[in-house]
Amino acid sequence: MSLGLFACGACGAGWMVALAWRAPEGSIRVAARGLFGGLSAFLVAWGGYALLEHGGMRVSWAEVSAGGGGGVALAAAIGLVEESAKLFGMSLASVGTRRGGNGLVIRIVLGVSASFATLECATALRDADPMLLVLRSSLAPVAHAVLAAPLGLVLEGGVRGIRWALPALLLAAALHGAADLSLATPAFGRLGYAAVLAAPAVFLHLHARFAGVRAARALGGTA
Repeated sequence: MSLGLFACGACGAGWMVALAWRAPEGSIRVAARGLFGGLSAFLVAWGGYALLEHGGMRVSWAEVSAGGGGGVALAAAIGLVEESAKLFGMSLASVGTRRGGNGLVIRIVLGVSASFATLECATALRDADPMLLVLRSSLAPVAHAVLAAPLGLVLEGGVRGIRWALPALLLAAALHGAADLSLATPAFGRLGYAAVLAAPAVFLHLHARFAGVRAARALGGTA
């Protein structure tokens, strides 16, 4: 095993231990769900990219960096493939769970994202500098989880959340594509990337605030 692959594995293991630590559902069970979901998502994404390549679309960072209509289309396709794969993996990881509030959903989203990001780094960047791999595998789970935030709302809604699956998936794919374009094109750069990653957090904050206001008004109306 190369030093880079070891670095990816060590960072991924660290994330899984941190996420599963003292989980009410059981540490081993939570870690296993995250690993299984992330591996499933990775395999689905691998198959999705194979289909794109078979259809004549060249999937490479250079193509995204070229910009134009082709770069935008490829970024959108990458976002749709990876977020669809993560939704599939998160759904599998959620099978058999009881609705345990936001904590369980957050652990599943982060666990699947961490496993997916680790496998992605180990395959796509296996020949990169070890320090780059450490940074990427350490921080990529956060980025993947933030981009998948709309998918977490679907999981939180349970059966009732299924009707939001397609809008949430399209939103997550759009965020993913915008993040890739921001990193690949000088016009947006890191500032654009930071803005894309901040958007889900701002949305969730406003959603929680408005939900609290509606609940307070409902209680006031029944008093």
